[in-house]
Amino acid sequence: MNTLERIEEKGIKRGIEIGEKKSRDEVIKNLIRISDLKDDQIALAAGVTADYVSSMRNALER
Repeated sequence: MNTLERIEEKGIKRGIEIGEKKSRDEVIKNLIRISDLKDDQIALAAGVTADYVSSMRNALER
């Protein structure tokens, strides 16, 4: 694998990571908006920390 191929592969992986984060964050926002679930329950479902969910909840309430 040459340098260009390695750079391209790294960029593709980074793009996938960004897309997965955006999707996960959107699910978290939707769960905050439409459910009565607590932050720790949403965190467990989304695979993040309760603090992460709490910070998203606070941002949505602003």
